[in-house]
Amino acid sequence: MTRRALAAAALALLAAATALAACDGGGGDDDADTANLVVYESTTAQVTDVFTMDPDSGKTRNVTQGTGFNGMPGWSHDKKRILFSSDRDAERRMYDLYTVKPDGSDVRRITNTPDVAEWSAKFDPTGERIGLIERRKGGFYIVVMGADGANARTLAGPMKFAEFPAWSRDGTELAFAGMRRDQNAADIFGIDVASGELHTIIGKPGADLCPHYSRDGKFLNYASSDNQTEDGPDIYLHDLEKGDATQDTRLTTNPGRDDYATPSPDGKRYVFLSQRDGNMELYIMDADGSNQRRLTDTPGSRENVPDW
Repeated sequence: MTRRALAAAALALLAAATALAACDGGGGDDDADTANLVVYESTTAQVTDVFTMDPDSGKTRNVTQGTGFNGMPGWSHDKKRILFSSDRDAERRMYDLYTVKPDGSDVRRITNTPDVAEWSAKFDPTGERIGLIERRKGGFYIVVMGADGANARTLAGPMKFAEFPAWSRDGTELAFAGMRRDQNAADIFGIDVASGELHTIIGKPGADLCPHYSRDGKFLNYASSDNQTEDGPDIYLHDLEKGDATQDTRLTTNPGRDDYATPSPDGKRYVFLSQRDGNMELYIMDADGSNQRRLTDTPGSRENVPDW
């Protein structure tokens, strides 16, 4: 083969490799920049799968491409892996925890608990621990375990309901939405990871949901409704130093459902969920609630639980 023919063949191979790398859903993209990617779940009538999206370009990738349920994703501290719940290997639709690379490769099972459903799992800021909710006999429990699934420790429970634990930026506390046995609407609780001491952060008359700490650790955003049914909540910002929920800043005023606001890596924006246009979709806004715009338009699926 001549030198010119060799060069042409090399260019052809390079073009093919570039085209393959640009395709969504495949492996082999381990070195891709994940700094700005949002991870989330999307549910159709048949399955729930994990996706990533670049909110600036709109490019998405189907990460899990599974059957059944693969959802409730969260980034590792270095954004090199995605933690998620799945019933792929479970009996009786019980969820175990798995991790996967953002390109969809190297799926690893972390837990194997046939009688326990594990969900809403998040890595701590160091990547050494996982905070999660377990649903097992008796109710809902808040649990911390090692990043490899070992040394699980129950912090609180049983509760009537609990979901979406969020780590404080110093890793000393988990905030979560939950209901005690005597409650009819969810509040936002905080629990000290070392002592297990539980306290109420937000306790409005309606349902208080989906807490997330700001990147600087000074604020907590959450969703709150005007009634106990969780209908039509809006997103609020709570000053942790002041601690007065009656003075919280309301970021959305939409008649439909707005919730689960997750801050961007630089803290200047939020990606959040909204049902304002009839279907649950991803939206984005500035940190002060301005410039709200829609990110997804998927009438055949329902987006949920974004993590940025």
